[in-house]
Amino acid sequence: MKEKDFDFSKLFNLKKSHQAYLSAVASKYDIGVGCLVFIKAMTLQNFHSQQELSEFIGCNKAHTSRIISRMLKKGYITMPTEKSPESIISLTESGIKVAKEVEKHEKHYASLLIQDVSKEDLEVFKKVCKQIYNNAQLLSNQ
Repeated sequence: MKEKDFDFSKLFNLKKSHQAYLSAVASKYDIGVGCLVFIKAMTLQNFHSQQELSEFIGCNKAHTSRIISRMLKKGYITMPTEKSPESIISLTESGIKVAKEVEKHEKHYASLLIQDVSKEDLEVFKKVCKQIYNNAQLLSNQ
């Protein structure tokens, strides 16, 4: 491999590792890790429709519909009964409890990932990731 080549499969392995780490939370609440992704998204921003949620997460509407159905049955979310600019898909108290546990697990996971990484290296890494993300956004808009 040339010095400038980048092995993106390592990023996929990182995603798999993250999902495996979160599987303990998912199994505790009898839901899949995919549901945790949606719960996390709902803590970051309000969504007025399944379409908005699908686009934010980057999955198709059918997958989003299945996840929402599962989370409704488990009592983790509520859906608006009417379409209005104020109506949003909301986490219930149970959903908020799951979200807090996910947040706690993710913080712990992140601290384990960066142990033994210097502050300077971490800052460079963040800067590089931001640039790669910006480049990816530009490419996706072409």
